[in-house]
Amino acid sequence: MANINNCFLCTSFFLRTIASWPGTTRSISNFRKLFNALHVFLVISLITSTILQVSMYIIKNPLDAKVITEILSAQCVYFHVIIKVIMYNVHRKKLIKLLTSVKTSLESNVKPLVNNVETYMKIGIIIYGSYALSIVLLALDYILSPILQSERVLPALMWYPFDYTNSTLFYGLAYAHQITAIQLSGCTLGVEITFGMLVFHCCAQLQYLQYLLQTLILGCHAERSRRTIRVRTAKCIRYQNEILSSINDIDDVHTYIVLVLFCTATVTVSCLGFQLLNIETLSVNSLAKFMLNAGCVLLQLLFYYLPASILTSEAMKVEMAVYRCNWESLLPDQRKDILFILMRSMHVPRLTVGRISSLHLENYMKVMYRINEI
Repeated sequence: MANINNCFLCTSFFLRTIASWPGTTRSISNFRKLFNALHVFLVISLITSTILQVSMYIIKNPLDAKVITEILSAQCVYFHVIIKVIMYNVHRKKLIKLLTSVKTSLESNVKPLVNNVETYMKIGIIIYGSYALSIVLLALDYILSPILQSERVLPALMWYPFDYTNSTLFYGLAYAHQITAIQLSGCTLGVEITFGMLVFHCCAQLQYLQYLLQTLILGCHAERSRRTIRVRTAKCIRYQNEILSSINDIDDVHTYIVLVLFCTATVTVSCLGFQLLNIETLSVNSLAKFMLNAGCVLLQLLFYYLPASILTSEAMKVEMAVYRCNWESLLPDQRKDILFILMRSMHVPRLTVGRISSLHLENYMKVMYRINEI
């Protein structure tokens, strides 16, 4: 249970930081609504100004292609921040529903379901823990590298309407602005644990549905047990419908987020490849930043494809669980309900990338192959 609480704490912290925490209740005060709207406005304004300042710096300064690719590879993450904040706020009600579903499962005291959730959350902690470590290393590199230099330099190259090199106050303002933007981008990367938690919760529900199907007629061979079987079958139908609805909600919230991430990964890795062509001119710090940027983006992409692939695998097992539930011993009218569950399980639910392709490990390997070609 501690692992699950840790997931909730991380999810709450990251979503609150980027102004996307939906809460667990729909009745909030007008003051809270105003505060949330102001928070969203400030986050989007900060990230938008950062993107514009980077663009202005490129326009106002004569830069070679190597410097431009270095700037682009580091700043692509801000586009991902904006789309995440927008999508999470647009689908706020669906996020409430999904997070409430997770809490309901944990508070249900249904031992098989709770055990399944805990098992998947342990997997999620291991997977996303390694990812969080890479984010921390990358953020520390950006934050600390200017401090360790004698000159007044900033973590990123941006245009400012003032000369920060000759003023401690202006330098402090510019440095604080960039550190805030880096922290927001880091929290946005950390939000992937929310996606993993929601998907793994659906995986645990699918496992519990398989358990319900396997025990459907357990102890119900007598004629008087017809009502019991009907109640159990109706429970399976409702539970399957709840799971499919949750999967659709997860896809609605994240499909375009993954699409933008895919574009970001393509640009970042392309910039890395261009820089490696001139590796002899790169400093160790620049090379390390490029490698960490590319690694974080590719890991981030993997942590969408991997849980979605596990979800698809669990959904495919439901069909076999239906077939093995000893349906042949049921009466004809009871078989109709089983047939309904079987027909729905034959259409395996899938999470998608911008409604274009499905999130599956095979497609991830194809993405890696295409990126290597680029």
